[in-house]
Amino acid sequence: MITDITNVEIKEFKPFLDEKGCLVPIEFDRFPFIPVRLFWVTDVPKGGVRGNHAHLTTCQIIICVKGIIEVNLYNGVETKVLSIREHESVYIKNFVWDSQKFIEEGSIIIVLCSTPYTPGDYITDMDAFKRIANGSRE
Repeated sequence: MITDITNVEIKEFKPFLDEKGCLVPIEFDRFPFIPVRLFWVTDVPKGGVRGNHAHLTTCQIIICVKGIIEVNLYNGVETKVLSIREHESVYIKNFVWDSQKFIEEGSIIIVLCSTPYTPGDYITDMDAFKRIANGSRE
């Protein structure tokens, strides 16, 4: 199955700023799924890349908490690259190969997932992903 990535877009969370600081609310009922797993990624060196895999069933929302993250998406046919900044997010459907490049030192992401962690849900070999993508078009 080729997952459509043409209309993947960046969504912004509206921050509330005042003399006490910045508050960024996230309401899960506005997401395309209710998250069941959350993790965050920190301390990646500038230019470092994380991800580099696809999921069979898991969908994710990647939220940039700090810095700039380049999100690379590939569905087996086409590639899309988005840069997200603080308070921005991108929704990644299942069966999309994705990676995140940390453009600035100190960048942080939080990732919300639609499923619990299951090792068998990961496709970590790009050639295998391409074979599956090509086979699904038949």
